[in-house]
Amino acid sequence: KIWINLTDNKGGFSQILIGFINEATTGYDKKFDGTRFLNDHNLNFYSVISHHRLGIQGLPPFQSDETIQLGLISNISERVKLQISIDHIAGTMSNSKIMLFDKLLGIRHDLNFSPYDFVSNESGPVDSRFELDFSDLEEETSKPELTKIKWNLLHNVLKVNTNKMDIISRLEIFDLNGRKLRDINTNKTIVEVN
Repeated sequence: KIWINLTDNKGGFSQILIGFINEATTGYDKKFDGTRFLNDHNLNFYSVISHHRLGIQGLPPFQSDETIQLGLISNISERVKLQISIDHIAGTMSNSKIMLFDKLLGIRHDLNFSPYDFVSNESGPVDSRFELDFSDLEEETSKPELTKIKWNLLHNVLKVNTNKMDIISRLEIFDLNGRKLRDINTNKTIVEVN
């Protein structure tokens, strides 16, 4: 089982539970899946399956290659900082790498390592932006992965990180003529440049 939280910087909170149960299926099961009843709170967080918005999702016994669609509804129309984080894990999930994929920004984030922070000013449902991917840590450690630098430019803010969420100690930015534009000393996993 895994409990995942969505919070905002205004005190909003919503939580989902994903559990792995012998008799559950990957479809909608009235016996195991709990519909997220949308309320007037600022945040509603849920998993999405067959157009159902779930606060509790039951799946068959855990396989190391699960992908779960996540959605949210924010009733805040102004720009707000949101965070997706693991509340706690029970059972076989504790040996899993839990990755959040932000399809809008093209960012894969390791939730085992840290919460995922993002900014949104979308009010209403956002059902196709996030996916939760699981993989077995033992499988991951047997396959060395090269470090890749990822960057994203959105609203004149450049975001730089690596696929392994390594700590970036220094970031140098050059133009196409080789002139240094910025030299930033930092010790962060994500560097933002305005």
